[in-house]
Amino acid sequence: MNLPPPLKLTTPERLTNQPWLNLFRVGWTKENTHGKWIFASRRTDPKSWPIPADAVVIVPILRDPLKPDRILILKEFRIPVGTWSYGLPSGLIETGETPESTIRRELHEEAGLEVVEIIRLSPPLYSSCGLTDETFIQAFVLARPLPGGACPESSEAIVPLELDFEAICRLLEKPDHPFDAKCWLVLDAIRQQGSVAPW
Repeated sequence: MNLPPPLKLTTPERLTNQPWLNLFRVGWTKENTHGKWIFASRRTDPKSWPIPADAVVIVPILRDPLKPDRILILKEFRIPVGTWSYGLPSGLIETGETPESTIRRELHEEAGLEVVEIIRLSPPLYSSCGLTDETFIQAFVLARPLPGGACPESSEAIVPLELDFEAICRLLEKPDHPFDAKCWLVLDAIRQQGSVAPW
C-alpha cells in the first residue's frame, strides 16, 4: 500500500510536571498546513514508534476441574469517570521489571491471584492513539487464587469478580456500570466464541 507522506513533527514540548502522566505539545506540518497537537505521555522524553510498553493488561483465566472456566475482571472506582467501571487487572511496568514480572505482581496485588502459566503476550499496543503514546502488553494467563487475597494500594478501590460464561453474557446484556474498552472487547470475544478459554 502506498502511503502519503507523513506529517513532519517538532520535538515535543512538555507542558506539565507530574509524576505519572504529563501533557506535551508538538507542532505538525503537512504540505503548507501547520498546527499543534497536545497529547499525554508517561515518558519524560516521548519518542515515536517503536517504543517499549508502559503497562500490562491481564486476562486471567481460572481453571478448576470442579468448576467451569472463569475469567477474573475488576469492578474498580475510576477517578476520571467518577464512578465504578469494569476492567481487567493492569498496571505500569516499573523500572527494572519485565512484562512477565509486572504481570505476576499486579495479578497478586489487584486480584489476589498467582500466575500458573502465561499463555500469550501481545506486542506493545496503543491505548488511544489520538490522545496518548501510552502502550501496553495484553497478557493471557492461567491463574489460581492465592491465600490472603488481593492487596491493592491505598488509592485503589477494587472488587475482583469471577465470571463464568453465563455470567459474562448476563453482564454484557445488562451492565450496571461502564466498561473499559479492553475488558468489553475480551468479554464480547468470549461471548462470540461460546466459551471462556479456547486453549
